[in-house]
Order: sequence, then structure tokens, then C-alpha cells
Amino acid sequence: MKIYLTAIFLMYSLCSIKAQPEAKISEEVRPFSKGSFNSLVMELPGKLEALQTVKKEWASYIKKYKGKVSYNKKTNEHISDDAKIKAMSENTVDIYCKIVPKDADHFEVIVWFNLGIVYLSSKEYSEGMAAAELIMKDFSKIVYVNLYIEKLKAEEKVLDKLKEELNKSQKESQNFENDIRDFEAEISKIQKKITETKESLGANKEKQSKQKTEINGQEKTVGATKKELEAAKQKRK
Repeated sequence: MKIYLTAIFLMYSLCSIKAQPEAKISEEVRPFSKGSFNSLVMELPGKLEALQTVKKEWASYIKKYKGKVSYNKKTNEHISDDAKIKAMSENTVDIYCKIVPKDADHFEVIVWFNLGIVYLSSKEYSEGMAAAELIMKDFSKIVYVNLYIEKLKAEEKVLDKLKEELNKSQKESQNFENDIRDFEAEISKIQKKITETKESLGANKEKQSKQKTEINGQEKTVGATKKELEAAKQKRK
């Protein structure tokens, strides 16, 4: 039953990828190595152990915009210099990204788009902001898929463990059945011996009865012979 429910859950998880929740994106002024500027902040679900994977995904994803991609370990910032995003600007764009834990079950993807003179904001560049939000949402889809892949791997491990336990139980059951057959065979042998011994006991008692009858007859014969002996002795006197 557990295995059946786990299989249903795995199927549901895979189907849920298509119906994943919309990523929450907000426009906020956030600080980073260049100062405090307008940014897009996206909250995504994920444990702390998934953080490095998400960072690698961003580094790979942002390459599609043809910028010079690097990572500053000291500031924890992914940088894409001179990225080409025509829907945002005719000029190249410098993209800065920080991915940090928000709490035990969520992290934030914070992205600043430097248009050269100013940083992207919906107030002054609404069309460019739509392009930025699309970039964020596209990236969130990658993250969600990877989260489900990791979840699937974990659930498959549970499934494999359940199957392993079932296989162990089945082997134990077979051993029990073999033991029962062996015990029944031993019981059959013992019952046969009991029957044979009872028959031998009955024959022995019949033999004893005959022997007692013979002894009684012989005792009478001995008694009669003793009387004849005494009579013979009396005649000699």
C-alpha cells in the first residue's frame, strides 16, 4: 500500500511541474557592491543545500544574453557585462545578481540591470521592466524543474527503499514457509514413530499376557509335580 501511494505521489509531482506556482517578483531598492539601486527581487522555494545549484543555473542561464559572465566570490555577485537584451535596451546591459537564503525554505534572487546611466525601474522603463520580469520568470521555471527533479530523486530513493524492504520481507516469508515444511516433515516422522511405538507397545503387552498365562500354567504343573514327588516319598517309608 505504501509503495502504491508513493507511486501516485511521484506521478502527481511530475504533473505539477506544468502547473507550478507563479514566481513572486517585486521591485525594490537593494544594496550591492555598486551601491543601493532599483532591482527585481524574486522569491523561490528551496532549502539551503540547493543554493549552490541555483547559483550554477543562473551562471549558465545568463550566458544566453552574450555578456561576459563572471562571479565575485567576495561580494557573492554574478556579473554579466555588456549583455544584449534588445527588448530592454538598444545598448548593452550590465546585469548583477545575488542569490541568498531568505529563510529555511526560501531564497531570494536579486537582479540589478544597469542600463549605463541608470538602473532599470518600472517608473522610467516600463517596457524594459517587462523584459526583465520575463528573464526572471524564465529562470524561475528552470529552478522549479530542478527542484522537482531533486524531489523526484528523493522520492525514488524512498520507493527503492520500500521495494528493498518488501523484497526482504518476501525472502523472510519464504524462509518461514520452508521452516514450516521442515517442521511438518519432522512432525510426520515423529507421528510415524509414535504410531510404530504404540504398535510395539501393544504387541509387547499381548506378549506379556501370553507369558503370564504360560507362567500360571507352568506354576500349576510345578505344583502338581511337587505333590507327586511327596506322594512318592511317602510310599518309600
